[in-house]
Amino acid sequence: MGKKFSIPEQKQIRQRLIAIFEEKMRTGNPSKITIDSLAQEATIAKGSFYHFYPSKEMLFVDVINQEQERLIKQARKIAEAKDTSEKDKLKKILLIILKEVQAHPWLENLSEPEFEKMVGRLPKEFRDNLLKEDRLAIQKLLGDLNLDTKVPVDDLLVIIEIILSSASHASDYGHHYESASKTMINCLVDNLFKELNTPTTL
Repeated sequence: MGKKFSIPEQKQIRQRLIAIFEEKMRTGNPSKITIDSLAQEATIAKGSFYHFYPSKEMLFVDVINQEQERLIKQARKIAEAKDTSEKDKLKKILLIILKEVQAHPWLENLSEPEFEKMVGRLPKEFRDNLLKEDRLAIQKLLGDLNLDTKVPVDDLLVIIEIILSSASHASDYGHHYESASKTMINCLVDNLFKELNTPTTL
């Protein structure tokens, strides 16, 4: 019979597993991450791992969801700022996401062979949600800003995805990448978005 964990212990261990898995994804091929190594680093028995996750692929889903939630919280905080123009809010949000992708390249590499294999093992509903969640999150953030678009939203989402995906290979572009990516975001927002007039309050 496996060890029983208290509710606080369960939360701590689950968070520890997420942190360990995320760190391993930064430094190696995700397909080579084993439940044995995850359990060992989390200081739990291998059998106890299954108390938290039925597979390492479901742990992978939690890692992605947590990172996305963290980004969304940061973006919403910027979107709610009162002393910043709507265009500047969007620029700041995109730059934050860009930097996060640089720090966690796997966020934009889910279609790469090493991740595709892992994603392919997920139940269909999780797999489908995972692959479209990024676009839906960005689309909702755009909807929260008081901006209109000069081209179809779907086209803008693809343009944003192209810019963000470049961050996962930032080192390939050399030391000018940071300034170049900022220029791309400025051009995108300044030329393809327009601010809506907000009603003045008396």
